[in-house]
Amino acid sequence: MINKEYYLYWIILLSIGIAWGLSFSLSVIVAISNSHPLGLVYWQVIISSIILFALLKLKKIKFSTSFPNLIIYLIISLSGVVLPGIVFFIAATKVPAGILSISVSFVPMLTYFFSLFLRVEKFSFIRVLGVLVGLISILFLILPQNSFPENFIIPWILLAMICPFFYTFENLYIELKKPHDMHPVSLSLGASLISMIILTPVILLSDSFTKIVFPFSIIEWSLLALGFISAFAYTFFVYLISKAGAVFAANTGYIVTISGVIWGIILFKETHSLWVWLSLFTMICGLSLVRPKENLNNK
Repeated sequence: MINKEYYLYWIILLSIGIAWGLSFSLSVIVAISNSHPLGLVYWQVIISSIILFALLKLKKIKFSTSFPNLIIYLIISLSGVVLPGIVFFIAATKVPAGILSISVSFVPMLTYFFSLFLRVEKFSFIRVLGVLVGLISILFLILPQNSFPENFIIPWILLAMICPFFYTFENLYIELKKPHDMHPVSLSLGASLISMIILTPVILLSDSFTKIVFPFSIIEWSLLALGFISAFAYTFFVYLISKAGAVFAANTGYIVTISGVIWGIILFKETHSLWVWLSLFTMICGLSLVRPKENLNNK
């Protein structure tokens, strides 16, 4: 019998997927300002840290700086914030927002198969079929010669597709290693603070700091929005992994892809070939086959 938590998890999945889908268009807006990718990621984690710290104090959430927790923050920072963030900002200078968002649709497939290998998940024909349908949707996108208006963006798309491997590692690490009593806000804040510590000396040595100009232009507002999305969407994503499992949470990637294409059309008037739309339709079919764990209440 489907319980209330089931619907809650789907609402969270859809909400963070739509928010993260918008982040690709925002990244394109910021990236075309010719700012250094390191500087953009740096401002994103600063804004995210401020928001999360305020939320931590407001809700009086416990925040631990024990050595084991610092290691967790470090690993999540590298795999979920710093490395994929830099790669995406680099790719965003060459790839349309809608196409860029499609790269994250690899995450559910990778997460499920690595979960099977690690015995985190049991084999399910329906779920395997769902992720395979997702893979087919990607093949619809990259194999036809007329999928993209310019073929020169293909190497940049392949660069962006490195990120799903980072996110897959992050998803499984959170599910396997996150202490049950660690609040999602604490984990998100810890990862953001560690990201700031890592990036600060790199920013200073490489002279890649991005200056914020007042009054705010669309660049500054986009950076601010990216910080909000990073703080809230990531926190709820960690919550979703803890409650519904990494495989179900990874399906955020499908929503991100669909919404990313739609946001690109709304904000940039992007147009896409029939193959792109067929790819999106196939992704929706794949998403419908992948469901949360049956024992959600016992998680």
